[in-house]
Amino acid sequence: MGGNRKECPLEPRLGDDFSCFTLRASLYYFCFFQVILRTITFTLLFVNRTPKRIDMMRVLRTFIVLFITTGAVLSQETIPLPAGITAGLGIGNFGVTDQYISAAKYAGLTNNFYTRWDKDHQNSHTRIAFGYQYGEKIANHNVSAQVRQFSLRRANLYPVATESLFSRDVAFYLGPSTESFIHLRRQQIASGGAAFRTSYSFAALFSLGINGELVTPLSEKTGLRLGSNLSLLSAGLRIIDLTGESNDSPLKLLIPFTGMTFSANVSIDYRLHRRVALSTGYDLFVSRITAWENFLVASDNLFISLRFFL
Repeated sequence: MGGNRKECPLEPRLGDDFSCFTLRASLYYFCFFQVILRTITFTLLFVNRTPKRIDMMRVLRTFIVLFITTGAVLSQETIPLPAGITAGLGIGNFGVTDQYISAAKYAGLTNNFYTRWDKDHQNSHTRIAFGYQYGEKIANHNVSAQVRQFSLRRANLYPVATESLFSRDVAFYLGPSTESFIHLRRQQIASGGAAFRTSYSFAALFSLGINGELVTPLSEKTGLRLGSNLSLLSAGLRIIDLTGESNDSPLKLLIPFTGMTFSANVSIDYRLHRRVALSTGYDLFVSRITAWENFLVASDNLFISLRFFL
């Protein structure tokens, strides 16, 4: 009994079968979600100890220690992430529900533009990305809105492990991130008959989060990348009742249960030249805020970009 049991070493080896790969990948992602859950727990403890006022310095110290230890523990040699300057554009579906203006869902198409700077270090990878999203006719029936969204993110990625899957090396990266997200909307609201009035909505999140990425070469010139980012602690800013009748603060400290952003993407890179690569792929973005009136925005986009290697 048990004489034929297969052992899977923690250290990856070339030629490992799919079961060993799955076992280790599950272990890595278990550790990843443990970091998220422990961080949320620490934040809730702070909230419970100070129901009227959160000790911001204690929260920030916890995140600083978490981010420093994350980088120190995970650094190791692996497949490098692509470096250089990237510029791209995309188009996709966009939907928003904002009870500050209306409980109805507004949807439409948006155009997306983004640029990104990547630099590979010996044991880490730095990324700074800026995105702009614009939609002229985000509508519900005959009522439409103009939407603009901005995002600025910085991420430090550290290699977690390099595995072998179907004779291909697969590298896992993980690290802290900071993100600024701003949503602006100008909307025409029916006010009786054929009359309309203009309403504005504003939401912003300034977040500390965690970023992960998987990269694998498919051939000498082609590679596959999958990435995701989740905010863990945010400073939220919203337009609230401007009549002065509400005492609700426009600025609040948020955890994922009350305010968050999440993004995921998959792309295929093709090297056109020694210094130029073409990428195409899919991007998903979701932001949700419940600390004030419920706010939910989601978009999915197809994109194409060029990367210039420095």
